[in-house]
Amino acid sequence: MFYKTSRQCYNSGNEYPMAKETCDITGAMVPKAFVELKSGKKTGTAVFEFIHSQTARQVVKKVYCKEGEVIFAASSLDDDQLGRWLARAGKITQQQCSASEELMQKTGKRQGAILVELGFLKPHDLVEGVKLHVREIVESLFSIPSGCYRFEEGVLPAADIIPLQISTGALILNGLRNLDWKAARKGLPAPNTILRQPSGPSALVQKTELTADETAVLALVDGKRSIEELCTLSGLGDFNTLRALHLLLSLALIESGAVKSEADLRVAREAAAKKPTAAAAPVDDIATRDAVLKAFEEMPHMDHYQVLGIPKTAGENEIKKSYFRLAKRFHPDRHIEPEMQDLKHKLEVLFTRISDAYQVLSNPEQRQKYDGTPAKAREPVFQEHRPEDYVENYAEKAVRAVAYFNAGMKEFNKRNYWGAAESFAWATRLDPVKGEYFLYHGITLSNIPRRKHEAEEYLKKAIEIDPLKTDYYIELGNLYLKSGLKAKALALYREALDQNPASVKIHEAIKVAEASK
Repeated sequence: MFYKTSRQCYNSGNEYPMAKETCDITGAMVPKAFVELKSGKKTGTAVFEFIHSQTARQVVKKVYCKEGEVIFAASSLDDDQLGRWLARAGKITQQQCSASEELMQKTGKRQGAILVELGFLKPHDLVEGVKLHVREIVESLFSIPSGCYRFEEGVLPAADIIPLQISTGALILNGLRNLDWKAARKGLPAPNTILRQPSGPSALVQKTELTADETAVLALVDGKRSIEELCTLSGLGDFNTLRALHLLLSLALIESGAVKSEADLRVAREAAAKKPTAAAAPVDDIATRDAVLKAFEEMPHMDHYQVLGIPKTAGENEIKKSYFRLAKRFHPDRHIEPEMQDLKHKLEVLFTRISDAYQVLSNPEQRQKYDGTPAKAREPVFQEHRPEDYVENYAEKAVRAVAYFNAGMKEFNKRNYWGAAESFAWATRLDPVKGEYFLYHGITLSNIPRRKHEAEEYLKKAIEIDPLKTDYYIELGNLYLKSGLKAKALALYREALDQNPASVKIHEAIKVAEASK
């Protein structure tokens, strides 16, 4: 049981000294705790205590920090033990896990050392596995419903930890990006609040670590626009814009300013309404066999700008639009026809080559360095490497995304929509170009009370990624119909017909919608 006090935790009745002050905390507050530790360059142990929702048992998770950087983490939860996590991740078998646990009890040695001694893991694989394990323990804290937190500043217990090089900035970003929306929304100022960029740069996270959407929203913050105006201007939808603003505020990359009057907001709305709506960009057809072979043949002779088909003066938005257009066109998962199976590897190479060009040109520092390199020296070597040779952590993230998606489907089939939504959120974050991940996240959210707006955003994203998938339009249309938005559903179905004029499913969906009350 948690005591709702600022100095006590559980039923011990003991107060901690100021260095170990205990306070209530929720998952939405955890990123802020790490931001404070990082900005203060603190050394010590962050202790989180809470009741596990599934076992109803007390859990203690400890995160060890050195000068504000996370170097290790541990958990008292049985399922969080290293061997069991490695078994779930497919790094070792269940039999190997059991054998190492038995020896660990007999010898008192660390389980990781035993796994290496028995030949079940190579030293390098163990280190990488432990890093992923630590990240998962830390990132799991962002979803705890409530608990107690304290920071024990001082010398770290050398016997209990294995210091690792882990990006605390990345942990904070992931935590913020995967916060439950309801909790994150409470942390935003009023819609008529003006946002501005502070005069000094943030020392916590570099702007280059932000996604393209987050960077685009940041660029719109000028000290004159309110949150409402930023949502209108971004073109990303209210949900994505507000999430980006919450992250930027949490990282102190932007800050709240004055509050706009209703009169000023009305003038801004009228001005925005007079602006012509931009025509939707044409959607490229999925690449044909000849197009794939032609692109594969030509790319060895192209630089990054030529790969994306943009001029050297292209801005951030133009780079982003071109990348998404080509990613959709050449994404391996969109080519499922039997006659394309022998080109699967070429598609993977093309897709990752496109991603590589985008990663460089969308990063101002990397782009400047690339532009300053002589053309011959920076001419890409185009070989049939594995995708992970082109995109950092590609394989790791893709595998983790599949695991989270499969876990989400299990919970979805059990109708545990809250659990499924959490897993699908991770899958979309780790692999943001898989339309199926966004589809099921949207369907899941539509089954949770008061989360239909979020469901709409995820279903829209699925359509954006795979505009030729008629089922995606139908799912979003069903959401509109259930919400009583018949006209919106019909407009969506007619839009789908522009992309899929011969679709029987869409024609049937229109008939059903027209007949509905």
